[in-house]
Amino acid sequence: MSIVLYGMYLIDTLKGKLTPHPFSWIVWVSISTILFFAQLSDGAGPGAWMNGVVSVICFFIILASLKNGFKNIKTIDKFVFVLSMVAIPLWVFTESAFYSVILLTTAHALAFIPTFRKSWDRPYEEPVYLYGINFFRHGLSIVALANYSVITALAPAALVLNNGLLAVFLLLRRQSLRNIDQKSDLE
Repeated sequence: MSIVLYGMYLIDTLKGKLTPHPFSWIVWVSISTILFFAQLSDGAGPGAWMNGVVSVICFFIILASLKNGFKNIKTIDKFVFVLSMVAIPLWVFTESAFYSVILLTTAHALAFIPTFRKSWDRPYEEPVYLYGINFFRHGLSIVALANYSVITALAPAALVLNNGLLAVFLLLRRQSLRNIDQKSDLE
């Protein structure tokens, strides 16, 4: 499922149909890779495999975003990017899987902010299918966990929430813009 989903996103990015925010994607791939190894260390089993596969594919999305990605970077994007990336060295110093997963999950959630901001102005440059399917995919990864703990379940639970919110946000923003267009056509 991940290969098809992110493969479609990568192809649409290469074609210029989508404009991923590179700051979001750099943070997401960095943290997904770390979370993958953290989950494996706590016995997550097959429930963690998704993070490993997604990390590899998202690396290619980062490369594509450097060519065809979103270029209108704002100060808030830079601030959130730096704040998110600070979690990586903090994770190393915690020496605790529990605290590192909390830090990384928070940073991962913050990385959604640039994409939300970009999507306010350009809601058609992010696909609802990606975030909608991710909502269900991360839910399935929770069900597949071999061991339930904060370490193994927090990140996928936060991803269920964040992806669901972004999918709904995109749908509502698109509807809002259609309503504005319809009103202006009537006037």
